[in-house]
Amino acid sequence: MAQFTVIDKNGFTKMKTGLVSLSDLSPNASANLSDGTNIALLNANNHFTGVGNQIFDGVVKAATNSPALSQMFSWNSKNSATSYLAASDGLVVVNFGSVNLISAPNYVYGYTDTATPPTTAIGYWTSSSVAESRSDTLTFPVRKGDYYRVVFTAGAGGSFSGYNMYWVPLGTAG
Repeated sequence: MAQFTVIDKNGFTKMKTGLVSLSDLSPNASANLSDGTNIALLNANNHFTGVGNQIFDGVVKAATNSPALSQMFSWNSKNSATSYLAASDGLVVVNFGSVNLISAPNYVYGYTDTATPPTTAIGYWTSSSVAESRSDTLTFPVRKGDYYRVVFTAGAGGSFSGYNMYWVPLGTAG
């Protein structure tokens, strides 16, 4: 079993053998291997900020050249309406804004299957049918070897106010 040093926001140190969970850490905390290698970080809101980073002068920087310091995943920006082949299992995460001016909903579809372009909607979002503006997120899983794409469809008088689409590989391939 690996032995870890867990350092909380107040600088208190405790040793832990086995797995380190987020409940072991306080905001602005880190967990380190016994050799001092930083392997987990939390920000001020107690959100996990990654594996494989180190802090230098208060700045989080990606570590290199060490298997113990490799990142858990990376955010890979993608474009909507484009089909992509998944080299590993992963997640598609889409953040977007939706504007409805009249009683016609907007739709976001996340498609994935072995066809190109994929035709099976596994992720689906729809706005309400009343006039509104809102921001939202759609996330859906994709299997290794399947294709995936996201399609935005605005209803009559509706629109999307921008989006960010990311591929988050869960394996070692991107």
